[in-house]
Amino acid sequence: MFKRVFVVGVGLIGSSIAIDLKQRKLAEEVIGYDNSLKNLNKAKSLGIIDRKAKLEEINRCDLVIVSVPVLSIPSVLLSIFPMLKKGAYILDVGSVKGYVVESVKDKIPSGIDYVPLHPVAGREASGPESARKNLFEGHTVIITPIKNERWKKIEDLIEAVGATPIYMDYRLHDELFAISSHLPHILSFANVNLLREMNVDNIKFLVGTGFRDFTRIAKSSEEIWADIVIANKSYVLKAMERLLEGWVEVKKAISCDDRAKLISLWREARLFKEKLDG
Repeated sequence: MFKRVFVVGVGLIGSSIAIDLKQRKLAEEVIGYDNSLKNLNKAKSLGIIDRKAKLEEINRCDLVIVSVPVLSIPSVLLSIFPMLKKGAYILDVGSVKGYVVESVKDKIPSGIDYVPLHPVAGREASGPESARKNLFEGHTVIITPIKNERWKKIEDLIEAVGATPIYMDYRLHDELFAISSHLPHILSFANVNLLREMNVDNIKFLVGTGFRDFTRIAKSSEEIWADIVIANKSYVLKAMERLLEGWVEVKKAISCDDRAKLISLWREARLFKEKLDG
């Protein structure tokens, strides 16, 4: 599908994409670049990339995938844009789109295709050693065009790794993920810190599966998630305010022994969750 692919950032997502490109024979060559020499060497030693690349080689690539921390994506894109050959595709796979799109939309050179997208898949682990083949199998990849662009070749690529492409306005995307992804991470980190502050001996043997399930994502990289919530701070803060309103409502019901109110609120939540899980 592509002759040469250049992956900027060989962490979990970038490396997982590289694995699928190689194993599914979607690229003749996959080369990697990363500011972390440790990550780059690991990706090469694991066979995730064919070889380490110099940045200037980017002008000979048909597809460039930018998979770096979200606050760094705009500067990386802007530095790369002038280096790309005509007809090249450049993708960013950050989980916040508005921050990136608004930063670069007026500076995209003619003759290249910039495709902002978000693979809705991942793990709480990070780094190339955490990468997995078929990570995107059965998942959705959201494409958030600046205008009304459509990219058939990128849709085909997404489907070729087993995922489903969906187009969405980048503002709606960020509002949705503030609620469905960013807020849960904030809550998970906060809940773990609350337990940590109790300072109870042998606490690891005393917590139940509910706590473990809810806080699994608290093992995610704090550096990555600090970038994400800052990049999407407008929608994240709105989501936190809405949650606080609901929190106060539940707190009031508990303080008033209003069992019927609690049952009503939680029944609605349970039914919607069952619908979500299909």
